[in-house]
Amino acid sequence: MLLAFALLPQETSAQAASDTTSRQPIRALMQAHEQAQRSHLWRVAAWGGANLTVGAALMLAAGRSSRPARFGYGLQSGIWGAVNVGIAGVGLSGGGPGTATASTLGPALDAVRGYHDILLFNMGLNVAYTGVGVALLAAGYRDVQSAASWRGHGAALIVQGLGLLALDGIALWGARSRLTELVDGVGQATLSMGPTGARLVLSL
Repeated sequence: MLLAFALLPQETSAQAASDTTSRQPIRALMQAHEQAQRSHLWRVAAWGGANLTVGAALMLAAGRSSRPARFGYGLQSGIWGAVNVGIAGVGLSGGGPGTATASTLGPALDAVRGYHDILLFNMGLNVAYTGVGVALLAAGYRDVQSAASWRGHGAALIVQGLGLLALDGIALWGARSRLTELVDGVGQATLSMGPTGARLVLSL
């Protein structure tokens, strides 16, 4: 009995050390995840800024009545550029603790999986934007009123959809890699016995 009590503090200390060690890879991966999120937002901001600049330049250089296709392209690009810059700005300036604070498997999986699913949903929207652009562009070659303007808006939507599809695809690829790394850790588990019963320790 005395021997059992003597071993309990050592076992508890060993478990605490093992717990701390097992959390370090998760914390490092979540720090990389948060940095990847910010990098994605910076890419979106750069894309938005470029479109805002090009759109404004086209609108200033082209008259709405004399060059409706160019003006429509510039207007559509400028609007999308402003929206993307705004979204990226809000994301980059958001306060509060980020996902880097997650150091256990459950919260880490939830954070990465949630981000992955948002990107996947956004990519679906990007495909839809591109489809609408194709429809507008095709309609612009038919006998419709303001056909040239339709072509300009349609071409701009196609460019926006494909551009955002590429950006979100890059971010999705990275998120999927991090998610796979976390999920693979579930298979690297060891079972240890502690004073309160069995304990499952994950080694990532």
